[in-house]
Amino acid sequence: MESYESLRHRRAWTKTKAYWTAHQVLAFCSPGIAGLAIAVIIRAFWPTFKSFGGMSTALLALLCVVLGYIVSVLGSYVVNYIWDAPAALHDEQLKEIADQATTIQEQSRLVEREVIGHRFLKEIPRGETNGINRDFALTYAPYPASSLDVWLNGVEQTNYYRLNGRIITFRFAPKPADQISAKYTY
Repeated sequence: MESYESLRHRRAWTKTKAYWTAHQVLAFCSPGIAGLAIAVIIRAFWPTFKSFGGMSTALLALLCVVLGYIVSVLGSYVVNYIWDAPAALHDEQLKEIADQATTIQEQSRLVEREVIGHRFLKEIPRGETNGINRDFALTYAPYPASSLDVWLNGVEQTNYYRLNGRIITFRFAPKPADQISAKYTY
């Protein structure tokens, strides 16, 4: 899984490239105009710069254009990295959470339809475990009857009982220490 920081960097760079691709005129004109303006301002207000390295105004303007373009691209990347990328990633996370919640709700509805509105119940059937009694009563009659699962001492029983309405009758009487539990829909 990709880290949040790499997602954020990739998102910011993608948005920066998209911005500069969509705004071709801005990408090619504004750094040039800004560079030329900076060169003129430097020449006008910093007279000692005229002799600095014997640089001509055209070369200074070109240098300012390149630097202006680099600063513009980096500036828009920083803006995208700080503001746009986190907001977009947050929106994507919220959408994904909403989609997952919708999926969970749909699955829940499917389960409800599959059970056909019946409720599940796990209980300990009523009756004496004394080594003689074989009949134990459930609170409700299981519906469908095949939904009944019976455990004796934690072992699921399959052929050792029969169901009549809400009464479970074991083939052999459970001993006094035996634990009986049942789960079913009704």
